[in-house]
Amino acid sequence: MWEGVHPYLEANVRQDGGDTESGIGMELGGGVRIDYPAWQLKGDVRSHGLIMHTADDFTEWGLSGAIQVGRRSDGFMVVLRPSWGPRQTSGLHQQQTILDVGPAHGGTHQTDLEVGYGRPWRSGDIRSVIGVTQFSSSRLFRVGGELRPWNQVSFSVSALGHQDQSNIGSLGVNLQGSMHY
Repeated sequence: MWEGVHPYLEANVRQDGGDTESGIGMELGGGVRIDYPAWQLKGDVRSHGLIMHTADDFTEWGLSGAIQVGRRSDGFMVVLRPSWGPRQTSGLHQQQTILDVGPAHGGTHQTDLEVGYGRPWRSGDIRSVIGVTQFSSSRLFRVGGELRPWNQVSFSVSALGHQDQSNIGSLGVNLQGSMHY
């Protein structure tokens, strides 16, 4: 039966520094996660926003949902994630995955589709991933893999191809590693 419906809230204080905006801000977010293991089905609906920032007129917000069929670490998995807002992520300054990597766009809507195949590896998992992100006037294609030797550590590598309305505009490689503590 249902393993759970889990509402959640998140709060984050952040320090921004860079070419665009710099300063201190506070983000709030929340949503609900649903897990139905009998069908290997998961869902997530979330919203988040920057509620305060020391830089004037600096705002960020996002609304997203996700449907996942299959398990991340064992076998075939498909994820579909539509999102709206100038900043669309799966969490407040969380670890990015191959699904979250993309060029910055001024549009407020995108749809991500990811197909992966995972296998257990030691105390973690390893999986191959193919994905596409549809923006209002362009697409981003990804092919790569992720390695999670255990829950706190992950590594990913992916080839990226950005296509605008007429042709492939840029190619690249994304390497990423992260550790949670």
